[in-house]
Amino acid sequence: MDRNLLVSLAVWTVVVGALVAYVALVLVSETPVTFFGVFVYVVVVATLTGFGILPRPPFVDRLRS
Repeated sequence: MDRNLLVSLAVWTVVVGALVAYVALVLVSETPVTFFGVFVYVVVVATLTGFGILPRPPFVDRLRS
């Protein structure tokens, strides 16, 4: 496999895992799910990806080809 693909998979596994952990923590703590928190998380990740700090998700290159 390509090294860039492996790095991208690793980064996005952590990004998605953090989002799942956040939602699970909110559900376990019996507080209402704050969709605003999820929205802010998604906006921050999208912004970091747009500026090139995070690599693009692996499926983006496959969609373009």
